[in-house]
Amino acid sequence: MSQDATFQTSPLPASEEIRISSVSEFIEKIIQRDKEAGTETFYRGHADKDWDLLPSIFRTPNGVEKEHLLFHDMVAHEPQSFSECKSTLDYLVQMQHYGLPTRLLDMTINPLVALYFACQPEVEDVSAGLHAGFVTGLDTGLAIAASKDGISALTGALTGALAGALTGLFEDADADAAAAVAAAVVGAQLAPKEKIQNVAVTAAERGAISGAKAKAKDGVVYMFSVPERKVKHYASDTISALANLAKCKKEELDLRLYPTRDLSSSFYDGFAFQMSIPSESLERYWYHEAVCIGRSFAKPPFGPVRLKAKKLNNYVLAELVGSDEPLSEDYFRSRDPFKGAEHWVDEVARLIIAESPVYELKSSSYLKWFNEQEGISFLLHQIKGEKPYFQPLIQAYDLVSMFFVKAKYGNQRIANQAGAFLLFGLGLNSDQDSDGCWGPLHCGKDIHPKLPEEWIKKKLIIPKECKADILKELALLGITDSYIYPGMEQYAKELKKKYEL
Repeated sequence: MSQDATFQTSPLPASEEIRISSVSEFIEKIIQRDKEAGTETFYRGHADKDWDLLPSIFRTPNGVEKEHLLFHDMVAHEPQSFSECKSTLDYLVQMQHYGLPTRLLDMTINPLVALYFACQPEVEDVSAGLHAGFVTGLDTGLAIAASKDGISALTGALTGALAGALTGLFEDADADAAAAVAAAVVGAQLAPKEKIQNVAVTAAERGAISGAKAKAKDGVVYMFSVPERKVKHYASDTISALANLAKCKKEELDLRLYPTRDLSSSFYDGFAFQMSIPSESLERYWYHEAVCIGRSFAKPPFGPVRLKAKKLNNYVLAELVGSDEPLSEDYFRSRDPFKGAEHWVDEVARLIIAESPVYELKSSSYLKWFNEQEGISFLLHQIKGEKPYFQPLIQAYDLVSMFFVKAKYGNQRIANQAGAFLLFGLGLNSDQDSDGCWGPLHCGKDIHPKLPEEWIKKKLIIPKECKADILKELALLGITDSYIYPGMEQYAKELKKKYEL
């Protein structure tokens, strides 16, 4: 089975969760926090607090599998729209702008922009409003009509459904107005008698309220505090490597992270020299890697294998071998330090993303081995399309990580939104067999890295009943629809609303 759990670790600090009812209160909570040295702050707003912090390519069914096709087809069909793009990141930003699923997650350095997005209605809940209005209207019609003729129930159902749909469909729909419209439309057609009209009005009122409640969701603004080493500029080689993952096929990027031969360096070298990890944990990581290398040597038809400890470069494997007796794959499997354990792979992934270790470029035999894999050759081919000088020195840690990117303000929308992005890499994984033994670490496009909880310093909850008032306050500060989405069409809509046209 595939690993989806984690090794026992100390609990992470929980992010602070605060409910907000006005812009002034929001600003007060934002400025209360002292910025930590060596960090940068980013924000993201969600109209629904239950949404995942995940790029659209991972939320789209078969999105990752079709990612390379989406990229190439979009460019082929609309080349003129990408004429100013110089890098793959530029292409992805433009695709994100046009609504194509990408591995970018929109961020901003302006908290008021994030608040604007958190106060938006959830546009996919029209059906929820319709359903709630219909059910409430039907129940109301049946209750009031009781043993009377069935037209009362039908009228109640139709008016409730229409009123619920109106409140679910339109951003500024008022429940009373929706009820009046629904009752007038349906009641006048089916039930001209005053008594039946009263049923329609009552059903519409209750249906509209149900529709509005079903549509409304609490929003949230996330405040992220991120180490400076996790923030890159658009021209970064690391960003080039991660962005070009989008142009590779899923099957091209199933990469092994544990070496398949005896090396003097390890996947975990960066852990040892740059991170404060308990020695017992680090030893278990090293030991597991050595076990997997031994298993690869001892697999049938080559095993059992006789290894001479004194001639091995990997000193952990040498300790594991001990004598010169032939060793089977089962021998190595029995030495798995994580046999039956959970959560350890997720912990390795979290440490890599949060700490950003690196290998010494000149001395790492591991780095040389990693870049010799066929999948890396495919990725290098794509990278060299924008950077011909790029060397085969891709850091394995970078590929299974994520980075905040300060992109170019190539259009007015990104500039107004003070836009930035979180670029996701590949997911870290290991396979566990029926005996509870874990295989070597590998990475690929089929899973995604997880955003570290410790980066989220505050969650500012926007109650659904406060959204409309907060949007009005934001408009007084210049954060309007036409500012967020600049253009004549959007401004025309704003003017019609302003002058009640």
